[in-house]
Amino acid sequence: MMHEALLGEEIPLPIRNANTFTIANSSQGELFNGVSAFAAGGDYTVFWEVHNRTGTLSTREYADVPAYTALEYVRRGNQTGASLMLENLNIMFDGQGLVDEPYQNGTPSEQGIYQTYKLALYIHVLTKQGIPVYPGLIERLMRMQDPDGGFHTGYDQAGTYAGTLANAETTSIVIITLNLLASQHAPQWPFPSIERLLSATLLYSLVALVAGTAVTTVFFYWDRRKRKSLLPRGTLT
Repeated sequence: MMHEALLGEEIPLPIRNANTFTIANSSQGELFNGVSAFAAGGDYTVFWEVHNRTGTLSTREYADVPAYTALEYVRRGNQTGASLMLENLNIMFDGQGLVDEPYQNGTPSEQGIYQTYKLALYIHVLTKQGIPVYPGLIERLMRMQDPDGGFHTGYDQAGTYAGTLANAETTSIVIITLNLLASQHAPQWPFPSIERLLSATLLYSLVALVAGTAVTTVFFYWDRRKRKSLLPRGTLT
C-alpha cells in the first residue's frame, strides 16, 4: 500500500507498519491469476504487503517512506509536506545513493549497499516537484540494468552490482521513473547527453525488454481490490 503512489493513486498517511499475506504459492497449487510454475519459469510465491498494523514507519530512517509520502503530498497539492519529505531525502543522499537505516545497520546483505529502487524513487520525487535531476544519477541508475533487461536491486560505492540480482519490484519502479522522466518536457535538461539517454528509442527498447514485469506489477496493484474478499475478515483497515 505504498507503491500505488507511483501510479498516482491515494495512499493513507502516515504510512503504518505492514502485515504480509501470501496470496499465491505455486508449489502448493495456489496460482496467481492461473499462471503455472512452468509458465513463470519455476515455482513462485506472491506476497501482499498491507500497511495496516499499529505503529508508523519513520520518514527519517527509511528512504522509501519519505519518497512515497512526498508523492502522496504532491497528489494532494500539499507542497509544504512534499518539500519536507524531499528535505529528508536530500539529507540521506550522499551523492551516490540513499544512506538510510538499512544501509547503515541492516542485515549483512544490506549494509553498505545502495538500493537501486530508492535511487529511482528519489529521482521520481525530484521530477514530480519539477527539480532537474543531475544526469549522473540517471546514468548510475541505467548502469544497474542487467544484460537480460531487468535492473539489479543494489550497488556498492564503486557502482557495481555488488552481487545483487535483478527483480520485478526494482525493475518496475525504475521503468515507471524513466517513463516519467521521458514525459517531462520542462525544465530543459542542462546537458544534451541526458536527452539522448532518455530518448524515445532507448526508452521503448527498455520497455520492450521488461514490459512483462512492469505490466504484471501494475496489474497486481489494480487487481488487489478484487482479492481483498479472499483474506480473513478483520485483516484489512
